[in-house]
Amino acid sequence: MNAKKKVMILGTYAAIMLVVISCSYLLDPADNNIEDPDLVGTWALVSKESMDNGPSYSRTTYDSNYDIEITETYGNIFTARTQGVDFSGIQIEHMVMFEYRYGETAWVRASGNIIDGILVMYEMHYYTDDYWFVSISKYSKDDKRPDPPHNMPPFKYDPWMLREGYSHYFDIVSGPEEYALEGRTFYISGGQGNIFRAEMQQGADGSIVTRHMNGIFTSITDNARTAIMLDESGKVWTLSIHNDLVTLRTIVISEYVATDPMVVTERKYFNGITPHVDTAPDMTGTWNATIVMGIQNGIYTVPSGPITTIYTDQFGYVFIGSTPASSLPEVGYVVYDPNAHNGWLVRIGTDLGGGEYKEGYAFLNDDATKMTMVEFTWDGITNGVMVYEFVKG
Repeated sequence: MNAKKKVMILGTYAAIMLVVISCSYLLDPADNNIEDPDLVGTWALVSKESMDNGPSYSRTTYDSNYDIEITETYGNIFTARTQGVDFSGIQIEHMVMFEYRYGETAWVRASGNIIDGILVMYEMHYYTDDYWFVSISKYSKDDKRPDPPHNMPPFKYDPWMLREGYSHYFDIVSGPEEYALEGRTFYISGGQGNIFRAEMQQGADGSIVTRHMNGIFTSITDNARTAIMLDESGKVWTLSIHNDLVTLRTIVISEYVATDPMVVTERKYFNGITPHVDTAPDMTGTWNATIVMGIQNGIYTVPSGPITTIYTDQFGYVFIGSTPASSLPEVGYVVYDPNAHNGWLVRIGTDLGGGEYKEGYAFLNDDATKMTMVEFTWDGITNGVMVYEFVKG
């Protein structure tokens, strides 16, 4: 694994994931087949489809080793246990998200929905650069059974050509900075159901190399597809295919700038004419938050304390800024996602310095003025969660 790995720290806690969602103004529970059940109880694994870095595809059914036991709920957050690991998560109407970490490098991230009594989770499992995989897991609390594996509609296998690629970052002294990216092609090389294998050319150490990725299509519509991807170094990518434009984005520590800043990377691919691109929500401005609740070391807590972040610049879908109190640079991007409340998903990262950073996701309310941040934490022994409310202006 790259020495410039992600180690997320909040006070004395190492935060392993930052997920931002809105508790009171997102998602319509009246959607077809959407349920908001009591989470507490045993969610038994019904099926797990996986693809590892081999790549090797596998499908497991009814294996109690992967069952999830949800023990308690505190409003929207819950405590749970699986495979001997205790962790915390959050439920927002039919959405469920959790993450847990164990050992020095191993972690699991999962997000999904409860549909027709089945908890469907899109999972990324990372152990080392020699072993990692993605999974679609289905769980049930009763005798209901999920539908057979969904076969994704045909997708384009021909390589897409890079038309524009930049990494952006915020320097506390000089302000916005950027540099161009190398590597020309992105190629989906195969798949099974909604799980796929991909290859991407990147510049590294003065040469062009091919990076391998596994991904999961989390939404598919007539003109848009959205996916999450995991690469061999443990980087998490967002893939969007929208109106014939293919866009890859991630947040990483730069290997090209001497100060090792955290950057938001955006790579755009298309063949032929420039496709239409929808206007992204405006993320610039001042965002203020107060911690509202959380679970740390298994104890429910309601701490307090203001947090302010200012996003000063936005370049299309990419935005940058800083937290004035701590002078920590921040970067992020907006991506079109039909699953999100108003069609947009946001990913955010904070540069902690020394090659360390924390990252996350956000769902915005309709006018992009509110969001709720959920920070999953790790103190070296226990997994926890903290929840913040953010308001713009």
